[in-house]
Amino acid sequence: MNTSKRGFSDLVEVIYSAAVDGTRWPLVLSTIADSLGAVDATLEIHETAGQAPGFFQCGGRLPVDGIDAYLNHYAAVCPRIPHIFHLPRGATICDHDILDERQIDRDEFYADFLAPDGLRYFLGGILDLPIRGHAGIYVHRSPRQGHADHKALASLGRLLPHLSRVLDLYLRLGEQIGQRRSFLELLSLLPQATVALNARGEVIAANDAASRVLRDQDGLQCRNKQLKPEDRQSAKRLTTTIRTLLKSPVTITAPGQDLVLVRRPSGHPPYLLVVHRFAMGRTSLFDPADIPALLVFIQAPGATSPLSSAVLMQCFSLTPREADLAMALLKGETIQAHARTRGVRVSTVRSQLKALLRKMDLHSQMDLVRLLSPYYLADS
Repeated sequence: MNTSKRGFSDLVEVIYSAAVDGTRWPLVLSTIADSLGAVDATLEIHETAGQAPGFFQCGGRLPVDGIDAYLNHYAAVCPRIPHIFHLPRGATICDHDILDERQIDRDEFYADFLAPDGLRYFLGGILDLPIRGHAGIYVHRSPRQGHADHKALASLGRLLPHLSRVLDLYLRLGEQIGQRRSFLELLSLLPQATVALNARGEVIAANDAASRVLRDQDGLQCRNKQLKPEDRQSAKRLTTTIRTLLKSPVTITAPGQDLVLVRRPSGHPPYLLVVHRFAMGRTSLFDPADIPALLVFIQAPGATSPLSSAVLMQCFSLTPREADLAMALLKGETIQAHARTRGVRVSTVRSQLKALLRKMDLHSQMDLVRLLSPYYLADS
């Protein structure tokens, strides 16, 4: 191995190139083998002995039929694999730690599998990863190259911390990519119009139903990556809701949800936006712009839960008394009857009506009924 600082740093640079690009693993492993005077190398994760590795990468010089034979049969009988489970992470190993030359000659794995491809010896190292089982790199040598010496084992040992970091990053990134792909697939299957926002409040995904809603531009659209209600009050309410939820952690007692009612210029019943705090994972290797942080469900009458005082309080910041009054008016109760029921003056109820109309940006009791009755009647 080139033991100069330049040679070692060049090799480490090649190793780190595989962290975000899995197509680089063959080059990485063959380069490591070259640096150690060997034929090629494999990178494997074994959860248990006697089974094929759950993760396998190899250099570009190993025969394809040999790789298939190893994964389909010889990994299960390889005498090296049971031995690695007794080694601590960071340890190195070679053939003479397991078998002598006579045992190598008689062993099925060595005689029937390695020998026909011009291989015989190996040196390996156990990586330090937070996984079940063991991850290791195995560097393969020909009979002419002979056993690895202490210098080669020491050189491999110097590479193990770097390989451990790179493989850990690669696996985590792959997990995140899989999670994101699964999330987008799930989003596309939802019948309900759903939009995903990132931690900046930007739209990063919308399923087909949501895309149709946004294309209609009937009170709700996407402009400059922002979900924008046309109604000014609804827009202000949605902006405040998004900012508040993004700052709030999701807990059992505070699941992170809010509601926004969006008026539609067409005169159709308003949309009810149910905004959920969402986290795809505890850690992420993606740019935050690619990670879902909020889910916005766009509901229309007939697809919502029953309208309630609590919903009105959330959507319009009404007090409990104001929300109760709005619900009473939706049921057809008069102001006078509501005052009698509560045992208060009619003037008090009129003041509350004036306050709730102002908060909802409405001009009359009729406007209130027209706005909310589709939701109330749809589930009554």
